[in-house]
Amino acid sequence: MTAPAVAGYRSGFWSIDQEHSSVLFTARHMAVGRVHGRFRRFVGKVFTGATVEESAVRAIIDATSLDTGNAKRDKSLASAEFLESDRFPTMEFRSSAVHPYDTDFLVDGELAMHGQTRPVRLKLTFNGIIDDPYGGTRAGFSAHTTIRRRDFGLTFDARLPGGGQLVSDQISITLDIEATLDAPDQD
Repeated sequence: MTAPAVAGYRSGFWSIDQEHSSVLFTARHMAVGRVHGRFRRFVGKVFTGATVEESAVRAIIDATSLDTGNAKRDKSLASAEFLESDRFPTMEFRSSAVHPYDTDFLVDGELAMHGQTRPVRLKLTFNGIIDDPYGGTRAGFSAHTTIRRRDFGLTFDARLPGGGQLVSDQISITLDIEATLDAPDQD
């Protein structure tokens, strides 16, 4: 399959702009609702290759920066029942391949979380590259995947009397990333 064209595409190394990016997650609660959260601190590098398929990404997420808007729930999610963020303070994603997929891309890689490393596939939309009004260059990416908590050793499994789980095993992850092109090395 031929890779979709990306307006303004150029190769280079990019730094994720944390102030203009988000790492979000959603879990089902009591089988009827959804709880949304985010990680406030993360860093990462994107490499755009000569072609999109030659690109790569590495990102590290601070697990202690979890925020669902509810301090009691955040404390529970940071505890040994879930992330154990005192013991496992970071999560890391490293890509291994990028493939065209319809008008988007699939990014294969490994996610390390809670002492476990598992393969993950992200569906990625490359939103484009622009020269910003401040003399820099910016790229935008949106990605989505779903993981299973159990695959990462997160085995909390409270069952509801009528069936279903208190907290779903499947967790939806959404990334909206803006990155700035690193200045070339000066010799």
